[in-house]
Amino acid sequence: MANLSVRAASPGDEETVRALLHELAVYERLDTNFRLTAADVARDIIGPASPCRCAVAEMGGEAAGVATWFSIYDTFEASHSLYLEDLFVRPAHRGSGVGKALLGYLAERAREGGATHIEWQVLDWNEPAIAFYDKLRAKPVEGWRTYRLSWPMLDELR
Repeated sequence: MANLSVRAASPGDEETVRALLHELAVYERLDTNFRLTAADVARDIIGPASPCRCAVAEMGGEAAGVATWFSIYDTFEASHSLYLEDLFVRPAHRGSGVGKALLGYLAERAREGGATHIEWQVLDWNEPAIAFYDKLRAKPVEGWRTYRLSWPMLDELR
């Protein structure tokens, strides 16, 4: 693991981040929904006013994984936390500590920002990811389901 490093994504990483997230979309069988471009990455993930943040893990100078996240606020607890949107490690680097290093980087960002926790979702069929999170002693949030309302149904609310 001596040649493993994790750093904030920066200008020039747009295509690398896009490619890693596309690999994640393929792995999750969601690539038909994938529309992210390098320009989107520059604007929404790497830019100075980006709503999303990103870290890239490298092994031996090669991109090995990626994590994206954003801040959320819990009104009941009067605290903020980080929402991990994406965590992906290329197959060749799985089991080498890349995922844990990315989460460690995110934990440090949480600590610096005073976040109380990190939260994320995992697909129910993704047994390798579930086993990884279980090994870290992460706990599923019981009693909650994720719902999504998108266009054109959003038009019906107006």
